[in-house]
Amino acid sequence: MGEQKVDLMQDKSSMHNFVRHLLNDVRALRYMLENKWFETDTIRIGAEQEMCIVDQATFKPATIATTMLEKLAKYPWADGELARFNLETNMTPQVFTGKCFSKLEAENTKHQRIIRATARKLGAEIVLTGILPTLRKFDLELSNLTPRPRYYALMEAIHRELIGTAFELRLSGIDELLVKHDSPLLEACNTSFQVHLQVTRST
Repeated sequence: MGEQKVDLMQDKSSMHNFVRHLLNDVRALRYMLENKWFETDTIRIGAEQEMCIVDQATFKPATIATTMLEKLAKYPWADGELARFNLETNMTPQVFTGKCFSKLEAENTKHQRIIRATARKLGAEIVLTGILPTLRKFDLELSNLTPRPRYYALMEAIHRELIGTAFELRLSGIDELLVKHDSPLLEACNTSFQVHLQVTRST
């Protein structure tokens, strides 16, 4: 989850400052690699589970992530995501050997049990899915953005790169979907199970 210190770049000076810090970070990373500051004898695996919060009766998005996180405050593995109807959990990294996958599964199952119990007390349910089928266009308005500085900064940065007057989402397949929307919160449609594998430079 890390630290969330975000400043918006308003002019060329702030952009130059950002690039300077970025280059410093790259140089620091190169130094750490060249001087073997990272362990090389152990490979670890970790994971994140993203999810949608839905109303128990309608299975439409329930924008109660902030309330749920307040009730889950004692669990450091619970965190918010881009939209007010998204949550994520973070699994403990495991050494990539033996029963590491079983341990990740057991931990994820435990997390889900706690989160589902919390959601149900608020008249909601948790759904693990790629794209929630009950999403409506107005669910993706910026009013449903999770109120965190980094998300506001992300939305503003995406807006600055917009060519034209709307964002376009196109899904091609047996059924096709073309959606135009003035909000970059379309990104909140996507939830997933993400696996992180720690490797060495030579792997």
